[in-house]
Amino acid sequence: MSRLCFSPMKTAGNLLVSVAVFAVGSTAWAQSDYSGQTLTDVNFLGQDLSGADFTGATLAGVVFDQANLTGAIFDRSTISASDLGATSFDLANLTDASFKDVDLTTVVSFQYAILTGTTFSGIDKSKAEFGPTLDYDASMSGPIFSDMRMDCEFPWLFSYLDLRNAEVPDCANLGTEVAPSDLQGLSSLEPEATMTPSGEQAAGSDNSAFVSPLARARLADGRKGAASAADSSIYVSPQGTDSATCGSTYANACLTVVQGISRCATAGGSCDVLIDYGKYTLGTTLSLSNTVNLVGGYVQGQPSSSYQSTIVAPTGGAPAIAGGAGITSNLSNLIVIGTPSTSANDASVTMQFIGMSGLTMENVNVQAGTGTDAANQSGAAPGTDGAAGSGATAGANKCTASNAAGGAGAPGYALNTSCSGNWASGCSYHCSQNGPGNWGSSGAYGQAGGGAPQGNSKKACYFGGSHGTAAGGGDGGTGASATQQAAASSNRVGTFDITTGAWTPSPSAGGQRGNDGGGGGGGEASSPNISEHCKFLSSCGVGSGRGGIGGGGGSGGCGAEGGAGGLMGGGTFAIVLINTDMAVTSKLKVTGAQGGKGGNGGAGAKGGTGGVGGTGASGGANGGPGGKGGSGGASGGGAGGNGGPSVGIVLVGTSKYTQAPTSIYPGASGTAGTAGTGYGTAPTGAPGQSGLAQATYQAN
Repeated sequence: MSRLCFSPMKTAGNLLVSVAVFAVGSTAWAQSDYSGQTLTDVNFLGQDLSGADFTGATLAGVVFDQANLTGAIFDRSTISASDLGATSFDLANLTDASFKDVDLTTVVSFQYAILTGTTFSGIDKSKAEFGPTLDYDASMSGPIFSDMRMDCEFPWLFSYLDLRNAEVPDCANLGTEVAPSDLQGLSSLEPEATMTPSGEQAAGSDNSAFVSPLARARLADGRKGAASAADSSIYVSPQGTDSATCGSTYANACLTVVQGISRCATAGGSCDVLIDYGKYTLGTTLSLSNTVNLVGGYVQGQPSSSYQSTIVAPTGGAPAIAGGAGITSNLSNLIVIGTPSTSANDASVTMQFIGMSGLTMENVNVQAGTGTDAANQSGAAPGTDGAAGSGATAGANKCTASNAAGGAGAPGYALNTSCSGNWASGCSYHCSQNGPGNWGSSGAYGQAGGGAPQGNSKKACYFGGSHGTAAGGGDGGTGASATQQAAASSNRVGTFDITTGAWTPSPSAGGQRGNDGGGGGGGEASSPNISEHCKFLSSCGVGSGRGGIGGGGGSGGCGAEGGAGGLMGGGTFAIVLINTDMAVTSKLKVTGAQGGKGGNGGAGAKGGTGGVGGTGASGGANGGPGGKGGSGGASGGGAGGNGGPSVGIVLVGTSKYTQAPTSIYPGASGTAGTAGTGYGTAPTGAPGQSGLAQATYQAN
């Protein structure tokens, strides 16, 4: 076996173009130092692990997909599989990361990973699977494969790579599998000049930025998969062109998967959409057609045994793939990426199937998108102040929860007087009283102020002088403040519509409202002053009059509304099945993401101030004043919202699926919202709960 040394990588005119990682995770588990640790089945999907140190760590079944691992160090680590599956780095950003002397005990996938400046040294390349092309920014630095045995996965790229001290095989004949022990020599597989991308091709495209000289890509026997057994097939490629006749051969492949499905749907019988290796970003959800299957992982029209094509869902958390009633379809060799939802009222759903007749999954990786954080609730507004009494009129009710109006003031006494007699015998005085009652009415609601007590009838006929001020109405009682604590929602997953599967979040309880203050009582009427007397040496005159009118009571201040309950964070669900049975034939991998943060509950507020009482009608200064309305009670704070749920597979209605071999990595709940504070002595709400985070959930 010959050992050939290579100079640093040549950057031949921006041969390969960098691809941005579609990150959907968070930093829930992320830290910086994992050196020497043993991590098993940890889900780092989409997390920021830049600069993290995994030196000497043992990593079994760890998910690094879509993670930002810029500058991370994995030197001398052991990377292996667990019962859930192999450790994977699909779509991870490995810029300037280091994998020196790493012990790969199983095949580890690096499909679609960004490899700008990534160092691989002293590892067994046959256990590192990258795909038929590499993604890196050639204007900076390509990946380094030094001091290691290469295989024939991408020999058409050898002349562009840094292969110092690497053992490079002769890959001229890819019809035969090349074992590491048989590596020999260096094949001169220079990409043809016509395959050097330029212009728009060099910059990538919305459909796929994995541009590379793949025209000469071939698969060794060990990487070849089974050809399509469907009645017909349609080819799709990132380098294709959509048309009414595209896809009948690889040479005239369609550009988009949706066009491939459309072409297959008109073919009749069973039809496979053969999707070439690459990344396909959707503008709308792919709707499956009956007996149309999606088969990914093709390389230049050749079926592979392990590669997967990547489908990215539309923005806003809409499903990437959906199927409806009566449809039968098989999905295979795909990585399906969910996107974050844009509202906490909606969930991120990567795939959703409603009433399908048959659904089969084979070698499919489903990666959920994150839920959106819920908005925090604002504090409650203070209770409305009570209205003042005006004259004898009571303050009007201002509260919606009760009648807290003030009591009306009493009308004045109406008196009639008469006298008889003459100058010789003198006058005989007579007095009579008529008219309405003589005390004000009570204010309304709760501990309202009572009306003034009944006046002294013996003084009703008082001649000369002043009766004095009548008694005032009683003040209304203060409304009670809230006493009951608002509870967080007991529902930690939300609800699913049995027919459509639509998800609705579950908000927490709002704070208790304060009671309204009592209305003030009306004031008592005063006696009249009689100014007409019998005149000396004349006939007796007749006097009459009306006393002062009592003032109306002020209305009670309104109790404050309770602080609003916190909202549940947005949910994230990788697969939602509604009355659909799903069969898993091999290797379904589901990776959950993080739910949105629950919103904080709103704070309580103070009650309104009671209105002042009236002073009585004009001219009735001696009438009793109305009572003051009582203040409204303070309210309690709303409970915090629950964190957004994260479930791998949701089963709605009669749905079920075959579990093995299925690997589900649960995501994480969003952080629970904090409780709103109560005002004064009113209670603070309860904090929110964590959302449900588990592999599967049966909705009903």
